Amino acid sequence: QEFDLTVREFVQFLTFAFGDNLQDAWQALDEDGSGSLTEEEFNEAVQAAGYFGPARVVFALLDGSDDGEIALDEFNVLENYKKK
Repeated sequence: QEFDLTVREFVQFLTFAFGDNLQDAWQALDEDGSGSLTEEEFNEAVQAAGYFGPARVVFALLDGSDDGEIALDEFNVLENYKKK
């Protein structure tokens, strides 16, 4: 449940920083357009955007395949955490 709250707060940050469309946030975070984010890319991008929460925890939760990268389909899970 604590993880759930962490992800919800991250989604609130993204919608505050990039607007309601999480695809806009993805495009901003995936600066090189590779279609995936390494942990280093993710941490740098969210910090540059002003996120100072537990980025490593959020990354680990989003990396469902445990391959050390977040793909767009893994990122899209965040849609489930948006406020209705």
